[in-house]
Amino acid sequence: MNIIVLKENLKEVLLLVNSVISEKTNLNILKNIFIEVNDYIKIKATDLEISITSVIPGKIIEKGQVVAPLNILLGIINNLNSEKINLTTTNKKLNIISDNYKAKINTYPTNDFPVIPTIKESGSFIKINTIILKNSLSQIINSIKISDAHPELSGALLNFNNDITITSTDSFRLSEKTIFYNQFETNCKTPFKIIIPLKFIENVLKNFKNDKEIRIYFNNNQISIKSEKTEIVSRLINKEFPEYKNIIPSSYKTEVVVAVDAISNALKTTGLLSGKINEVRLNIEKKVIKVSSNDLSVGDSEYLVPCKTKGDNLNIAFNYKYLLDGLKSINEKNVFLGFNKENNPLVLKPIEDSSYLYILMPLRY
Repeated sequence: MNIIVLKENLKEVLLLVNSVISEKTNLNILKNIFIEVNDYIKIKATDLEISITSVIPGKIIEKGQVVAPLNILLGIINNLNSEKINLTTTNKKLNIISDNYKAKINTYPTNDFPVIPTIKESGSFIKINTIILKNSLSQIINSIKISDAHPELSGALLNFNNDITITSTDSFRLSEKTIFYNQFETNCKTPFKIIIPLKFIENVLKNFKNDKEIRIYFNNNQISIKSEKTEIVSRLINKEFPEYKNIIPSSYKTEVVVAVDAISNALKTTGLLSGKINEVRLNIEKKVIKVSSNDLSVGDSEYLVPCKTKGDNLNIAFNYKYLLDGLKSINEKNVFLGFNKENNPLVLKPIEDSSYLYILMPLRY
């Protein structure tokens, strides 16, 4: 193998694939990357659950392949000043050569590196604008909870039925985002449901920064997301997602419309004196929400927020950090809050956008 690449291009791809490598693994081979040079220069990494493959531009002098430790390679590249870097292989070594530096790194047998799974592009696919997908995933990611006891909560449900609905829950809160049928293309003809893992979602959000469109491929066990240069493949979570539609109320006894900035500032300020469980109380009366907190070891606070109200007065307590998570996903000036009884969940959603809702359970005693 003999290639010449720009330092910045190589560094960018190494940082990208580094997101799937765990230093905690007992398998040393998984701390390495696979560099494959054929018609393209491809760099691959995997933790056996998720894998990333990315193509890097460069000059190919000689084809070949090598498996080398990522942390050493990345550390060297970070500290080089040269614009161009020459990578070659000789005698089971990866040679790194620049204008004023050269090194030889021990490599691993390429046969020891796990096989990166692939999904046939002739199968089911969804083609979607990258910004639409990433914005949608960012609105539901906070409700995902890594759980060994309930692995179905460690990801998000992707439900295709004309529209795409993405749902996540940690049993205390639930986020649901709908991507409408006119916002994507697909060859899927029948409804389906799959659970995509949190790590896959995190990597989608972290990457694909300059890609206008991406394609999603899937089968019964795996999902793949692909742009012109990068592909991420992950196992699906083969569990049943909880039935949740029956917890979404169809009507409300107390309705509030309030400015997102105003209620967010109130929660952040009173939250400073909220104690270990982050409890903040909302006392809803006519045209005002009194947001209050009390911690015996620190003190208490009260913040009045003007709003529009309809229905019954209500006094209810929430974990203010969870409530703020929902408000951060609202891209409008005002937000709708729908309540029923003090032990029933809050529904939070935009005024003019029917594609998103956030449900939060109150604190109970």
